[in-house]
Amino acid sequence: MSAAEPFQYNDFIKVIKLLNGRPLAIRNKAFLALGHATGYRCNELLSIRRKDLLDPTGKIRKKLTIYCTKNKKIRSVELTPIVKPFLIEWLQELEKAGYQLPNHKVFISLN
Repeated sequence: MSAAEPFQYNDFIKVIKLLNGRPLAIRNKAFLALGHATGYRCNELLSIRRKDLLDPTGKIRKKLTIYCTKNKKIRSVELTPIVKPFLIEWLQELEKAGYQLPNHKVFISLN
């Protein structure tokens, strides 16, 4: 049995283009972009809070640092320019819905 192929950038773009609608598509694009850019596992992405992504001035941090569940270590990853627009758009949707405190989780469902 052969190993699974890694998710390539072209595949990422195809999936992003397929996601339409609001606001879940915005969340899903941000989740996929961040996962692709960082290599974090789903449960690690789901644990991210606003304070992990935003600096004290409200801007997206240059690096994302979280506790990794697989090896139980802290890991920092640089946030690439590709992922930032997706995160900004999703964080704006969260703010409109009232989720703007530093401890609010980022990847939640909005009704």
